[in-house]
Amino acid sequence: MKFCSLSFVTLIAIATAAPLNFNVQITSDSSYAVQSCQAFYDSPVAAFSCEATQTIPSTDLCCYETPNGVVMQTQFWDFNPDYADASTYSASTKTNSSSNPGDFVGLGTADQLFTIHGLWNDLCNGQYNTYCNNALNVQASDLQDIIVNKFGDSGLYNKMQQVWVSNSGSASSLWEHEYNKHGTCMTTIQPRCYTGEYQQYQTAYDFYRKVVEVWDSLPTYQFLENAGITPTLDKTYSLSDVQAALSQAHGAQVYVGCSNTDAISEIWYYNHVKGSVLTGIYKPIDTLTKSNCPADVRYLPKN
Repeated sequence: MKFCSLSFVTLIAIATAAPLNFNVQITSDSSYAVQSCQAFYDSPVAAFSCEATQTIPSTDLCCYETPNGVVMQTQFWDFNPDYADASTYSASTKTNSSSNPGDFVGLGTADQLFTIHGLWNDLCNGQYNTYCNNALNVQASDLQDIIVNKFGDSGLYNKMQQVWVSNSGSASSLWEHEYNKHGTCMTTIQPRCYTGEYQQYQTAYDFYRKVVEVWDSLPTYQFLENAGITPTLDKTYSLSDVQAALSQAHGAQVYVGCSNTDAISEIWYYNHVKGSVLTGIYKPIDTLTKSNCPADVRYLPKN
């Protein structure tokens, strides 16, 4: 099992090891105004989340994610729904609806992106808490103003519009939902963990930065393509081959989810973290959720 510290150094190493079809890069400055965890790292109680063998002192709880110590980066594969009806499925009768799906600046084409679902924090047993701190909640209608005007990060906002999208409502409604449901439960991303004067909505802004940063380090399309697994209407793939390709890239077993019975629709990467969710070291762990896919799966094109 390999460790994954989400930093520029790591991302450069990933890009060097496996050239990508789109740029893997952190949109915004990866420094966060939370307290340093160096003293915790150097202490005898230092541990990855869910792995502590001693009681963590209250003074270190901004550096130890608990009780929601499983951090999951989740991604969507929103394939063309016209391709998903098994009763009429035929490669000879279905063609791409567009020969030019459009470039996402710096990211490649839209049909080569597993888009963001969220960054979730489960309990160590795979269950989870939700909506933990209503005082920190955001509203979808305010998010552009918060990200672009209050924190001056139009680059992050523009990238979120491209890679964090919803097929059942506005993108900003999905962002609101993901932060209010999951981000407010992250105990190392709370106002008490910040140094200096905490700014309103800073936890939400930093959560969004981190979600995109982690997504940047996990180019699922490229992981699968490197194993010869690409979207197609002509054949199925062994679920075990898909899992093996993603597990090799991630360093632990990955959850593969299907919709329409057998079509890949979602990927979840599980981790423990040492330190803050924002600044800590991520260690891949095996999925805590069994795949709902059959032994053979379809990986359907988007267009």
